[in-house]
Amino acid sequence: MQKSIVGILSVFLILAAYLQLPDLYQYDSKRILQLLVLFAIGLILLISISKNIISNRYLASKKLPKLNLFSICVIVLFIAGAISVVMASNFRYALLEFSFLFLLFSLLIILAPSNLRQHYFLGKMIFGTAIVFSGLYIVIFFGNYISSFFNPMIALWPEKYNFALTINGVELIGREVLYFDNVRFFNHIQTWTLPILVGFLTYIQKKNYDLLSRGILFLLICCWWMLILATTGRGSFFGIIVSLITITIIWRKEVYKFVSNSFLSLSVGGLLYYLLFILPVDTIGQTILRIESSRPYRFLGALEVWWQNPFFGLGPMHYAQIGESQFVGHPHNFYLQFLSEWGIFAFLALLAIIIIGMLFVYKNYYKTLGQSNNRIIYITLTWSLCAGLIHAFFSGVIMTPLSQIWLVLIIAWFYGYKKRRKENTSGVIIRFNFVSIFYLVFLISTLWAVYYDIFNLIEMYSEYASNYPGRKFYPRFWVQGLFD
Repeated sequence: MQKSIVGILSVFLILAAYLQLPDLYQYDSKRILQLLVLFAIGLILLISISKNIISNRYLASKKLPKLNLFSICVIVLFIAGAISVVMASNFRYALLEFSFLFLLFSLLIILAPSNLRQHYFLGKMIFGTAIVFSGLYIVIFFGNYISSFFNPMIALWPEKYNFALTINGVELIGREVLYFDNVRFFNHIQTWTLPILVGFLTYIQKKNYDLLSRGILFLLICCWWMLILATTGRGSFFGIIVSLITITIIWRKEVYKFVSNSFLSLSVGGLLYYLLFILPVDTIGQTILRIESSRPYRFLGALEVWWQNPFFGLGPMHYAQIGESQFVGHPHNFYLQFLSEWGIFAFLALLAIIIIGMLFVYKNYYKTLGQSNNRIIYITLTWSLCAGLIHAFFSGVIMTPLSQIWLVLIIAWFYGYKKRRKENTSGVIIRFNFVSIFYLVFLISTLWAVYYDIFNLIEMYSEYASNYPGRKFYPRFWVQGLFD
């Protein structure tokens, strides 16, 4: 059953970028597809729970589970968040953010492997999904790149030209970014996947795969770096490099091969960027090393908002409320966003959860066999997780649909280390049923909160454009993430 869920999520991550629903922005198409996938998973869990009840695999245990520091932090986060929802001015959107967060949290616990075979399968699917998605995207990119020189209506990814459409007197401005409404949403996926690609290259080098396989994968990584440079993806670049430096300081020689593979592929990727983007079309304008940014202003704005509502914040998602915060969907810093919206109690609980999680990751590394292939996999996913957490200081990497699922899969893989050691088969079934019920509750709550929006997104686009002419869309849960 867990294999089926992982398979569904992998297919979603590979294909969702190319499936656009009629008349909707690409971001909203991905969000609705994500909701459909989560709904399908809910049906699978409902069937599984029903079978367990019929077969007398009951929902409760005679012994109450022991509370540890991690569990206490989750409870504090839940209670503080619930209070913040009740106090928020827009209950529906606050409930949506709250429910969706715990829906994803429930999903990662459900996905966490409970034995070695499941753990191996999940890791294999994470690596396979990253390779297939990036390989397919690069093939499509080069098709787009070549076609752009022969057809003026095909834009060179990421931004050869901007275009505008006038509908009912309202001008809508868009840009071609090859299956993403904003190129940063693509960068979010690169942050998770580039460490995985480099890690797999390191793995097959140690396993002495044939030269052709290693060469193709190396070229794929170079192209991934090239697209980070072409899109001036500072957040991805900074997150990947700083996290690599961090784990190198911690684990030293174990990571040296990762470092050499990374900087060699980055060098070749930089050369490809020069040859494909600067020489023929001179697209250089902003660069990845630019320093100008509105981020400090937004960071200070988030702190200001929190200071006005220190204990329980504005309410989940309420940084995006027009009139009570800056006119923007989020402050491009997940941690300050969470602090300003959920308040200090929930923030401290979240911070404790992250610290406990990272200490758990650090300690479990030394339980893998030295010089083993397992250590390469462990380093790879640690690097990917750290890159995403660092990137979250500068971007909405934890808010976009595809990026959220990558986060869930990677954390589930690490959480599997705890599950597979301490629980017997009966305990696994009991906990699975218990968490599945929570998943279904949060799913119903989420679907209730988004029901109106899903069927009125086009009207919401038009209404926003009419009420705020000249304003661009500010993504949050939807591509136009602001609300009154």
